[in-house]
Amino acid sequence: MRLVTLCLFLLSTLLIHAQCPSGPIELSTQQQVDNFSTNYPGCMELNKSLFIHTSAVNNLNGLSQITSVGLEFYVQNTSITNFSGLNNLTFIGSETFIFNNQSLTSLQGLDNLATTSGSGTQTTSISNSPLLTDISSLSNLSDIGAGLFILSNTGITDLTGLENIDNVWGLAINNNANLTSFNGLNSSLDNLSFLQIVGNQFLSDCAVEGICQTINNIGAIDIQNNATGCNNFSQLEAACLLLLPVELKYWKAELRMNEVYLHWQTASETQNAYFQIEHSTDGITFEKIDEINGVGNSTETINYEYIHKNPAFGLNYYRLKQVDYDGTYSYSKIISLYVGNEKGDMPLTVYPNPVADAIFLENKTEDILDVELCDISGKHLLHIAINGSEKTNIPASEWQLGIYFLKINNGRQVYMERFVKE
Repeated sequence: MRLVTLCLFLLSTLLIHAQCPSGPIELSTQQQVDNFSTNYPGCMELNKSLFIHTSAVNNLNGLSQITSVGLEFYVQNTSITNFSGLNNLTFIGSETFIFNNQSLTSLQGLDNLATTSGSGTQTTSISNSPLLTDISSLSNLSDIGAGLFILSNTGITDLTGLENIDNVWGLAINNNANLTSFNGLNSSLDNLSFLQIVGNQFLSDCAVEGICQTINNIGAIDIQNNATGCNNFSQLEAACLLLLPVELKYWKAELRMNEVYLHWQTASETQNAYFQIEHSTDGITFEKIDEINGVGNSTETINYEYIHKNPAFGLNYYRLKQVDYDGTYSYSKIISLYVGNEKGDMPLTVYPNPVADAIFLENKTEDILDVELCDISGKHLLHIAINGSEKTNIPASEWQLGIYFLKINNGRQVYMERFVKE
């Protein structure tokens, strides 16, 4: 019995000492950083935020036991030169903000960081660090829940280190005075809905495969005040045509007797293995319905056609996934059409599109319409009922830029309406 009591006492003591702080952690002196493991022995997974924001901090070596930060992670106005000490950090659960660190030269120490799970306006932001030249230590980072912002870092010349990012909603690369190319941003960016490239005076090459693969599906794009070659959308689009293995001249759909005829034409093909035809009823989640072989290599015009014999009743979305022999791929723009009802029969008038400050809804029927608003990720933002012949509006000035959907149900049929916030 004494042995059991002693074991329980030792276990409870260990648990007490391994507890992390119950609230946000603010480290404002070097001594607080150095004494972290003493003050919080065994604390590896922080459930709250971690704030380090003073020039008195010049290294993070005392934080080596931390493996995750549950909420915000702010490192700003410090004197650190790198992130050595955080080599075991793999996960940040909310906004990541690395700002105005005047001595920072590299992100060494963040080599094992794999996920930053911000959402909405919670971004991963690296900004205003003039000596920062090397972000290659982000090479294991793959999952960014919201936006990645790289802003006003005068020492960065390319984006080496971003090779493995495959889940990011928005990308802003702005005011990096010596950035010359997007080399390094080579991953697939299928979920990208917002792209801003502004004020990089020497940036002439921003056509990389990850952006070019999804350029036609990005909801909001702002490109300006860069060097020639990446100074507007047209220049980026032209560069992408030279980069991608297939030059698609057109891609369209038409309805014949409740079957959807899909047509596309290529002007040239390089190492083109096949086209995968994908279908969706909400414009978000796509499924493969078939594939058609490409011709491999060609400089001649090639025509393709596919018949979707069993489309959904209502709105149907389609896209092409073009796949090379080596497995690399790119997506076409998304096209759509109605089956069974023309869009003129839509019970709700929705305008304007694109939307800026507000979107207006007008019920054209006597039915009560059930209306749901969701973003590109499928997250539900609003649920309202609109009475017969009623007009209403939804304020949109605070929305994030990107693609949104209205799901409209009159009790007999569900309609989908897609629009863009600019």
